[in-house]
Amino acid sequence: MSYFKSSAKVSNVDWIVLSGGGALIPFLPEFIQSKLNITVEIINPLRNIEYDPDIFRQAQPEKIAPLLTVAVGLAARKVK
Repeated sequence: MSYFKSSAKVSNVDWIVLSGGGALIPFLPEFIQSKLNITVEIINPLRNIEYDPDIFRQAQPEKIAPLLTVAVGLAARKVK
């Protein structure tokens, strides 16, 4: 965090958003929040997207959502 603050030239970090597989590590958000005293959120790229839950079959979308961040971001881009 010290490196980020110095390289980004910011004095304060308001919150941290976790994504990817690391976001699914049990108790990681709570650990980071307690150590840094900063709000930590796990991203859910499906939150504002309509989708057919049947495409996930046995997977629960809310549990794997952080893994879909890059894929949803790329799918949301305009294709020319």
